[in-house]
Amino acid sequence: MSNSQFTIKAQLILDIFTMIFILLSSIFDLYFDSQYSNYVTLAWNIWIVVMLISHLKVRGINYELSETILSKVNKMSIDFMLVSITLIGMAATTPNTSYIFKSVNILGLVIIITLLLLTIFRLLSYIYYDRKGLYN
Repeated sequence: MSNSQFTIKAQLILDIFTMIFILLSSIFDLYFDSQYSNYVTLAWNIWIVVMLISHLKVRGINYELSETILSKVNKMSIDFMLVSITLIGMAATTPNTSYIFKSVNILGLVIIITLLLLTIFRLLSYIYYDRKGLYN
């Protein structure tokens, strides 16, 4: 595994951990007492510094094929998000299924879970196209 492949995979994995952190902190903030919100803010600040340092450290270490693969994966991710946001919007506004989203908090959690699924999809798609080749 070359250094550039590792850095792109590491960035995608860090994105997954970021989405998991966002999901957990949202659930924690929703269902627990608000006196702990200072701890959530502190954890957010620490995580942002870790992400900033990691992205600055590996920035610019890519080769041409990995950038091509990543652009294809990003195009597929945009299509995935358009479809999923459309489906979530339809489910939230249709009278037969709108009972699922009784509060805005639940709708927000569904969107965060969708973003988590998107980041997992991006990582798995990148690994697939990296192993199989772009045109296979």
